[in-house]
Amino acid sequence: MNKEAIKEILALIRERNSLVIPESYSKKIFEHLGMGIPKQGLAKSEEEAIFLAQEIGFPVVLKVHSFEITHKSDAKGVLVGVKTPNEVRAGFREIMSNASDYLGTNTEIQVSVQQMIESGTEIIIGMKRDEIFGPTILFGLGGVWVEVLKDVSIRVAPLTERDVDEMISEIKGKRLLGEFRGAKARDRKALKSLLFQVERLALEFPEISEIDLNPVFLHEEGKGAMVVDARIILSSESLISEGAV
Repeated sequence: MNKEAIKEILALIRERNSLVIPESYSKKIFEHLGMGIPKQGLAKSEEEAIFLAQEIGFPVVLKVHSFEITHKSDAKGVLVGVKTPNEVRAGFREIMSNASDYLGTNTEIQVSVQQMIESGTEIIIGMKRDEIFGPTILFGLGGVWVEVLKDVSIRVAPLTERDVDEMISEIKGKRLLGEFRGAKARDRKALKSLLFQVERLALEFPEISEIDLNPVFLHEEGKGAMVVDARIILSSESLISEGAV
């Protein structure tokens, strides 16, 4: 964990008087934890977006980046499978226009250009800080599955190896993590590492109120995992001032 780099990002967010850390910054925090994230960059102009896309490699994903937009889909701010410089230009304009209409202003809106990742089994990993029990860690199938099936398991930190094994084995969709209909078993070691990394972030930084990694693409055994979308929310009252750290 690169604690100093994470502290710098949190300081930047506090300077903006924001409690929600935008996706690009959230994923940088997870990268500093040692997690895999797609290649990404922020563009303020069409030309910057095209340059980043060419550096990252096509196809790319374009997402709106703003401290004022919590749910990108509500602002029609996500485009996937963008394959050419002309499509990047058109996509940049579309996202900026949609975001401006959504916010009523075009100030401080950027576009995140991201590597398009090969899909894997979608999982969700999260954390919510309980006022009494502290960090509670959540795991389940991600994407639409968590909304439809609500197939998740929860434990209170600190986690043990047994806790993590039980979290993985007790969800109803656990068969999807093993060999299933010709698909190879998912990377259980990488999954366990992610759960412990989220726990560590929550314990090291008590000013973090919530963590949401959804989806994470979990690949076959030995090929790890990739955090595709993420969000971190800070507490309205930092526990640092209360001597918690």
